[in-house]
Amino acid sequence: MSRYLWPLRVPILSGLLLVGLPWLAFWPSMRPFLSGLFDPIDNRALLLITALALFNAWTTAIIAALILTYGSVRLDLPELGVKLFPVKRAVWIGSSLLALPVIIVTVWYAGRVSDPGRLGGLLVFVAAGAGVALLLLVAGIWSEARLRNRESWLRKMVSALGLDRWYARLLGILARWPSLSAGFLLPNEAAEHPQLAPGHGVALGLASGSVFLYIATGFLTRNVQRPQLASALAYVLLLLLILTWLAGVVAFLVDRSRLPLVAFLLAWILIVNIAVHPVFSTDHIYRTVAISPNPPRLATPVELFGGSDRPIAVAASGGGIQAAAWTARVLTGLESATGFSASVRLISAVSGGSAGAMNVMAASANCGPPLDPAARHDFDANAASRESSLHAAGWGLVFKDLPRTIAPFFSSPVVDRGSVLEDAWKREDRLKRPYPDESPLLASWRRNVPEQRCPGVIYNAMAAETGEPVLFSTVALPRGLQPFDFYERYPGRDVPVSTAVRLSAGFPYVSPATRADADDQKSGYTHLVDGGYFDNYGVSTLAAVINAGLTQAQSLPGGRRHLLILEICDASACSGQEPPPTPSAGGPDRAWPYQLVAPLSAVVAVRAAAQRASNRTSLRLLKDAWRARKMCIESVQVPFGEGPAPLSWHLTSREKQAIDAAWSRLAASTTEAVAKFLAGRAATAEGEQCLTEQP
Repeated sequence: MSRYLWPLRVPILSGLLLVGLPWLAFWPSMRPFLSGLFDPIDNRALLLITALALFNAWTTAIIAALILTYGSVRLDLPELGVKLFPVKRAVWIGSSLLALPVIIVTVWYAGRVSDPGRLGGLLVFVAAGAGVALLLLVAGIWSEARLRNRESWLRKMVSALGLDRWYARLLGILARWPSLSAGFLLPNEAAEHPQLAPGHGVALGLASGSVFLYIATGFLTRNVQRPQLASALAYVLLLLLILTWLAGVVAFLVDRSRLPLVAFLLAWILIVNIAVHPVFSTDHIYRTVAISPNPPRLATPVELFGGSDRPIAVAASGGGIQAAAWTARVLTGLESATGFSASVRLISAVSGGSAGAMNVMAASANCGPPLDPAARHDFDANAASRESSLHAAGWGLVFKDLPRTIAPFFSSPVVDRGSVLEDAWKREDRLKRPYPDESPLLASWRRNVPEQRCPGVIYNAMAAETGEPVLFSTVALPRGLQPFDFYERYPGRDVPVSTAVRLSAGFPYVSPATRADADDQKSGYTHLVDGGYFDNYGVSTLAAVINAGLTQAQSLPGGRRHLLILEICDASACSGQEPPPTPSAGGPDRAWPYQLVAPLSAVVAVRAAAQRASNRTSLRLLKDAWRARKMCIESVQVPFGEGPAPLSWHLTSREKQAIDAAWSRLAASTTEAVAKFLAGRAATAEGEQCLTEQP
């Protein structure tokens, strides 16, 4: 029996993934990334989740049964003498148990932990999903039995259509190649026509049901703006189902050659790179368009920070949907401070903070292209920033990127899980308008920035090839940042605001590394990834623009010179906060296998700690340099600090409540600090000391 372990590796691994997915999702280090999978947007999503979980379980069972039955014939394994076909009812019921952990944990998490009160509705759709799966299974088994019965009406209809001849011809061709037919056809040379071995008909029926679920899921959930049936977990289960079928069938075919399955995968990768990609691009590409002939002009840094008023600069950190929601909550909450919105001159945003900043600006009548006076504008930046879009990335992965890997000839390089995610973020009317309308384009959102009626914004991304920042800006960048400006890299081109935000928020693996359609062999190809790789806090870009604006000012008016930096971060600590007073505690004792993961662990850990340390130094140097020139720069931090951030694009009801609770706790002190600054007083103790030094 031990010799069957290797041929059974696909169903074993598939079953372990299905059963272990809930455990993996709630493992402490993975919970911020995966726990949101088990909180469906709508109760109706349980219908697809249940049906797909059951089909995964049954697929695992049928592939294992085929290997155990025909392993001796096809793979020269010992004869087991087991009779698994026709499949007994107990096998279907027993294999269904593999689906229970996913279903139970989803119902528990969504109905008890995330949003108590949903339990009854969830169970209704669990029952409906089980009914759909059972109906498809019975249909497959029934069809297989009817096709074997020459007197059945289904078999007669197939014969009338001439499909019988094609089927017999296919089996005849297969019978000529023993290396292919072994385990597929009955070894009966006396038979007039080759016959398919028992079990493969049932497998074909189950595979047909899987194809039906794939097509139905893609059709019913194609509108990412209406995700009633959609759920990221459904797409994960659908992806697992497809890969199980593909890997199971390919392994059954090629294991006879004694070559590992990965060898064929590597061969296909080489074929794609060498032969397919030069003819049909399989890269991930984002669209650029010709910039408007007369776009609004760019505000200079000196126009932003060189005036006599009290300007505010905002750094909005990355961190997935929680960063987006927290950024929107803080900025909209501070609107209660008189003069706050009019005083914000610049927002430097990264990743999730970029999405939140985009929604806040889209909610303002002063920002972006003029609103349609005949249309109603009641866009809610907070609601839009909290709305789940993880399902959109899942839809793009399964229905756009997976076909790209299997049949790249029919895929569009500009449509992928990143572009579908971007489409889900277009929730404000101007952002939805298609090209050639200029409203959604980044350049059109420069309007009112020089007049200080709308803040300028910089969306920070990073080039994967060089590690340099790539900046999508509605303000003129200082000389030191100009080489990283999108408009410098691609003169005469523009992108929608939502594309700039998506490229800034290219969360690892959720969104692909993407290059511009304007790239060519001469200039090289630049793939953009999440700006958090370079600086997850947006402080380095902000500090450079502030320093340039103050330096370029011809003369600063007399009286108090004052500027406030507002840091919004979804972590427990922001860049401007003082370092811990004592060394941080280390981890547990480690055995030598830790050396295998230590480099990766160090890279992940340094991303936050090293950036904060570097930004802290930059802010300190900026403050000290301008303090010597009688300019007071203060910084106020607004950290979320409510435990591990859900690093995905989905928030549960409790996580949304936690954002409101965190702002309730910080609202009074933060608003008071901002109000003091706007009134000409110090917002912090450091600022008070600086102001007392001024003449």
